[in-house]
Amino acid sequence: MYDSQTIVSRLTPRGKSAIAVLGLAGADAWKIILGSLRPRGKAKLPPLPVAGSLVIGRMGEGAGDEVVVHVVSDNPILVEVNPHGGVSVVEMLLNFLASRGARLVDWQEYIKATAVDRIDALAQLTLNQCSLQGPTEVVLGQLNGAFKAWLDKWLITVRQGDLGLAKAALESMMCWKQLASHLIQPWKIVIAGKTNAGKSSLMNCIAGYQRSIVSPLEGTTRDVLWLQTAIHGWPFAFADTAGLRASSDMLETGGMELGKIAMADADLCLWVIDATVPHCVMPAEIDPLKVLKVFNKMDLCHKSETSESMGGLCVSAVSGMGLDELLEGVFEKLIPVRPAFGEPVPFHSELVKNLESSLICLDNNLTEDLFLIWEPWLAGKNLLEMQ
Repeated sequence: MYDSQTIVSRLTPRGKSAIAVLGLAGADAWKIILGSLRPRGKAKLPPLPVAGSLVIGRMGEGAGDEVVVHVVSDNPILVEVNPHGGVSVVEMLLNFLASRGARLVDWQEYIKATAVDRIDALAQLTLNQCSLQGPTEVVLGQLNGAFKAWLDKWLITVRQGDLGLAKAALESMMCWKQLASHLIQPWKIVIAGKTNAGKSSLMNCIAGYQRSIVSPLEGTTRDVLWLQTAIHGWPFAFADTAGLRASSDMLETGGMELGKIAMADADLCLWVIDATVPHCVMPAEIDPLKVLKVFNKMDLCHKSETSESMGGLCVSAVSGMGLDELLEGVFEKLIPVRPAFGEPVPFHSELVKNLESSLICLDNNLTEDLFLIWEPWLAGKNLLEMQ
């Protein structure tokens, strides 16, 4: 929570909008409103803030600008000032409120200062960085208290001494570790294979436009080209890489090395094979558990040949045949299970780190150390005395 100092911040993105939201929080927040807002008509402001109340008036130097003041909370005092969303109006009001005694802070600091506890703050900050439906739904569930409720219950289990049950619950929660790391950052999929297997054509087919240069000449792709997209509301990034072959060309060799680095860092590798020349050996350094084989140029093959007979996914980057099945295969490979809305998930790397440390504490019977890990995260609770 914030200290005695009153703070103000722009809570909506900078730029033109119909309405903007300015947050004002602190012990003197209502005092500043009383001295700054001129209510419309004969309305009068109460001497103390009333949670949930709305007041329309004007605020600012001279004639000021029309605003709606919303009291979000009266204990602690949290007030939202909603002006027209013009850039000049917002800047004028921010500077005006700062001149009346509020300290101007960025939105991240405001959220950290006004959140109920660190988990709530982290959920709000993470939600602001989510751009797609899947991650947004996961984080909204945590903002509504899903992970916090799980943590409360889990800590009580530890306090009661049922460490076997506590460890099982902790290991179950850690199953979401990989998914939690991709709520904001996309899953990385590298498109790799021998030269002229149709990797760049496949990249363009996925993109829906010409993202990569396509040429019948071998060794055209020299760099790693990325494409960010979404599958079923989750973030994915595909990379087109240089075809692998023996080459004395320094630029081409450098491109292949960059591709290998991208493969090592990727969550999944689409190993693209020319279906007209299907005998292609995959490099030993590629982890087979991170690979989906993709047979391209199926438009040039016999119609009786299927994904089952080929031993992988079959596509035609020219016609788009099999593209939907390929994207579905990628999705199911990387996100085979999704949490239900409201299901607890350790939605941030800091929470995952704490869970990993907690597992070490359980394994070594260091329960007091475990409680110390979580003490700063839950405001107003003595975790050593939880019943």
